[in-house]
Amino acid sequence: ECLRSASYAARLAKGLEDKSQLYRARVLEGVALSELGRFAEATVAHVEGWSLARVMDDVQREIWAIGNLGALCFGMGQWSAAIRYFEKARSMAEEYGFADLEFHSRTNLADCAVQLRDPVGGLAALSQFRTETPETRPQMSVSANGLNTLSRLHLLAGNLDAARIHAGESSRLARTARLEKIAPNSEAVLSLIDV
Repeated sequence: ECLRSASYAARLAKGLEDKSQLYRARVLEGVALSELGRFAEATVAHVEGWSLARVMDDVQREIWAIGNLGALCFGMGQWSAAIRYFEKARSMAEEYGFADLEFHSRTNLADCAVQLRDPVGGLAALSQFRTETPETRPQMSVSANGLNTLSRLHLLAGNLDAARIHAGESSRLARTARLEKIAPNSEAVLSLIDV
């Protein structure tokens, strides 16, 4: 249903020559196609989104588009390619002062490190983990995900105390913000520690 709606919106936006709405529609199409395992089509949609962001000279959207390509590679298990996209997104976010996007990219890099069983690299990516208390639901989502990634990295490194602390805080934030996808991941880490 999401794909059908996004495809319809993309056709309308293209007809109206509305680049901003076309960007949004193509990004949604890319995400939906990726979720359906239609990776080639998803790649085309995300590359078009990146191209539109550049045409509009919108750096923030360009960083998101690059991150979307990284997420697509991540979903296909192509960790090295994903790292290249996430690192480019991180670098641009740092250069242009988008702290939230930089942190999001760092978390994605750390997630790749988990998949590659590289706790040192992952912990280095998250070495600038934010310490301020998140207040909004989106901030809680970003923090809960980052804490969950930290817990898995510490678990890989054999540091069970740090893994337990981060997983517990991630679980608490996820329950507070009702983040159904993150809470079970953090609780799974806690279960592994306590086995």
